[in-house]
Amino acid sequence: MSAQQAELSAVVYVVTHPEIFPTPYTICSDSMFTCNSCTEYLAIWSRRGYTSADWRPLTVKPLLEKILAAVGEEGEVFIHKVKAHSSAEPRSEGNRQADVLAKEGTRTGTFWDPYGSRPIAAVTGRNGTQGSAGVALTPDLKMVQTQDPVLKAALSAVAEGKRVEGPYSTAAHSVKEDMLFKGEQWVVPQQHRREFLQLAHEGPGAGHPGPETTWQRVEQAGWWPGLREDVREFCASCLVCAANNPDPRKRKVPMGHIRRVEGPWQSIQVDNIGPLPTAQGGYKYCLVLVDMFTKWVEAFPCRTATALSTARILVREVVSRWGLPQYVESNQGSHFTGQVMQNNLMILGIEGKWHVAHNPQSSGIVERMNRTLKERLRKETVDSPRKWVEVLPLVLMGIRASQSKSTGYSPHELMTGRVMRTPTHVLAPVLTEGQLREVNRDSFVRNLFEHLKQVHWQAASNMGKQHRSNRLLLEPRTHHEWEIGDQVMVRNFARVGSLEPLYMGPYSIVDEASPMVYDIKLPRRTKWFHINQCKLFKSERREQPVACSRSKLTDCTSRCSGLF
Repeated sequence: MSAQQAELSAVVYVVTHPEIFPTPYTICSDSMFTCNSCTEYLAIWSRRGYTSADWRPLTVKPLLEKILAAVGEEGEVFIHKVKAHSSAEPRSEGNRQADVLAKEGTRTGTFWDPYGSRPIAAVTGRNGTQGSAGVALTPDLKMVQTQDPVLKAALSAVAEGKRVEGPYSTAAHSVKEDMLFKGEQWVVPQQHRREFLQLAHEGPGAGHPGPETTWQRVEQAGWWPGLREDVREFCASCLVCAANNPDPRKRKVPMGHIRRVEGPWQSIQVDNIGPLPTAQGGYKYCLVLVDMFTKWVEAFPCRTATALSTARILVREVVSRWGLPQYVESNQGSHFTGQVMQNNLMILGIEGKWHVAHNPQSSGIVERMNRTLKERLRKETVDSPRKWVEVLPLVLMGIRASQSKSTGYSPHELMTGRVMRTPTHVLAPVLTEGQLREVNRDSFVRNLFEHLKQVHWQAASNMGKQHRSNRLLLEPRTHHEWEIGDQVMVRNFARVGSLEPLYMGPYSIVDEASPMVYDIKLPRRTKWFHINQCKLFKSERREQPVACSRSKLTDCTSRCSGLF
């Protein structure tokens, strides 16, 4: 525990034990951080979701929440900043005694956990189970539906065959194993919908995808009325996405001709990402390969970006796994055009295609994948960018399981003939052991062959349609003027390294010079920004009241600002 956490923990103990410290009282501290955290910073942090100015989560969030809740419920509490190790101020004597007692407490005191117990929840399947320590992991899915009064009534109506219209109409719903389903989708109760959204958007390997991919993942496991709108709102209010996703207000340009690809691993595009923050083992580059047909991606950490390292990975990791591609496309970097790489391709009988220098659109498929990889790595390594090698496999899993817009299928389905099983599938009912025995291996192979043949044909058709659509020049988006009070993310001009956040905030607009120039309130001052340097941030609308509403927060912090 840091010194700052220890100081705030002492404040937590005082404000959460009114039987020992009846209000009103004054807390004296020689820590400027403690005094500011309990006064002016507390209001800002609570409105921002307890994140710092550069959108990083605060490690002291649980302590601040306890302080804010206790001050709101109890009487008036005062806080006073005193000088450390000074005899000029009368209160400094008490501060000196507190230092002595703190040192004595480290030797003979009783341990007190300011965070309290933290239950660990996990989704394990249809029925509730117990962990190895006897901790309940997940409730029975039948029970959680009956705990929702709306679903309980709909479940009874459908089971009794009553005619009901609306979002839970009896015509579209059915009861299976005493649970309400819409088609093959389990109907999610109100109190568990946010858990579904969090798991699909920011769970292990999810990688903070866009609304469409998040919706697809949730829909594989469950359904509820207004699912698409909830997903859009959840993704729009995600602070990690707002800080790392590029501004979508950009005009698309016409595309050139793309050579036709007839099947998986006939042609691949290759590129390098880096230098990245040096990870354990000295890795600071990442070699990325994308199959142009299935959009399957492979990414390999590298210590150097040379022709020799590229050739080794191509043979050992790609050719040995997927066979020899007919074409390898890349830019004109020396690690691709070097003599070692050229000789390697010639021996393997692979034809190299080199794109126009300084024109990333020529390698559009792998360049777009590079952008996706870096976005998701930034989101997964918010607190420790040097651990990008550790999270890379989970990021790749999320990309391979996501449906490609151009093919209409996920890379995993085009490669294996089935949808990848992800953490969201754990929430959905699965086949019983008896049903699994009925699957015949020979029929499975025949069906898989026919299915792959069909999806490959459909993917090729979809790619042709998508390419023709992408060749059209899109009209610029209509500009919508922002208003004073709107929240925006501001471009991070101090960004160093490719995994640093693209934007900071959110901050509030306090003035407007024109529809293109706005005065934005930063943590220490206000500053004018052009609209191209910002993007709008939409905070999440919560159906249930939060722990401290805006009106209560204002009252609470106004009492804090001069007193606490």
